[in-house]
Amino acid sequence: MNTKQLFSMRKFLYLGVLMLMVASIMSCRSSTESPEKVIEGWLTHMTANNIDKAMELSTLESQELLKAWKTEDFNFYAGGVVENFTVELLSDTVASGSFMLNGELSELQAVKKEGKWKVQLVK
Repeated sequence: MNTKQLFSMRKFLYLGVLMLMVASIMSCRSSTESPEKVIEGWLTHMTANNIDKAMELSTLESQELLKAWKTEDFNFYAGGVVENFTVELLSDTVASGSFMLNGELSELQAVKKEGKWKVQLVK
């Protein structure tokens, strides 16, 4: 193999490594970067009865409410079927998600705090 071929292969290898790095960075993007991802993730965790994971996507106030639900072994969403999920951005920091949960219309609010979207439950 001559020097020119070796140099060409090295460039190809560097390009491949660069593409892998970009792909891995893109896959590690935060789940709190959009209200859609936050509400959808929150619903996924709650319907799977994983309250601890849902707390990570909740505001501090909502975390307190979820702790009480967990203590009382109550989860309105557990085992539920979510359909027709939509999110409407109401402002730069507030979004409303609507969906059908077990055939009934339900809503959740997401708020942006410190650059991250979080689910805000209303007591």
